[in-house]
Amino acid sequence: MELSTPLSGQVNTYINRQKISLLLQKAIWLEDESVLMLADTHLGKARHFRKGGIPIPETIHDTDFSILSELISNYYVKKVLFLGDLFHSHWNVHWQTFENFMHGFPEVEFELVKGNHDILNEEVYLGSRLKVHESPLQLGGLLLSHEPLESGDLTNICGHLHPGIRLVGKARQSLRFPCFYQTAQRIILPAFGRFTGIMEINHHGEGTAYAVVNQKLHSIKLS
Repeated sequence: MELSTPLSGQVNTYINRQKISLLLQKAIWLEDESVLMLADTHLGKARHFRKGGIPIPETIHDTDFSILSELISNYYVKKVLFLGDLFHSHWNVHWQTFENFMHGFPEVEFELVKGNHDILNEEVYLGSRLKVHESPLQLGGLLLSHEPLESGDLTNICGHLHPGIRLVGKARQSLRFPCFYQTAQRIILPAFGRFTGIMEINHHGEGTAYAVVNQKLHSIKLS
């Protein structure tokens, strides 16, 4: 599968007249609601690896915070909605880094739809300004969840799979890139966090991949 003609850094689509913008920064922007959505940040993962003896730099999440900060400022975001796997596992000091980040944006609401990695003690969430949802949310014609769900007449926006696509060059060399994966009933976000894996969706059926390559989004039809 070869690289397509690059698009701009933002792809707009409309679902029941709701404008949905897929962003180069691996997030979704709902302009009418002033909501920024992202999935699978996996904050704190570096510290867990270090505890296991793997020398991952503690600063690996700094770029994620920097990108999120720019998005909040540039799009005048009123709410940030994490679609699961905000924090990688059990509590560590990186949670306080996240708390400090939120306090830097007092005018912004931060909410989480829980994912399978969101296993912090309830006291941690209760002591935070983060609003936590145990179940998926409906927003207009959208069903917002962590894992893909059957959504009936709604369009499911979710994460969990860390979708990516393998692209092949003219010399048959190949590389994998994170991507949005859109089908008739669903949009799956790429993992926002840099310290995450990728699941190839090349052979997952029909749809469109929007691959993040060289600071551009590339539209690729799947069949």
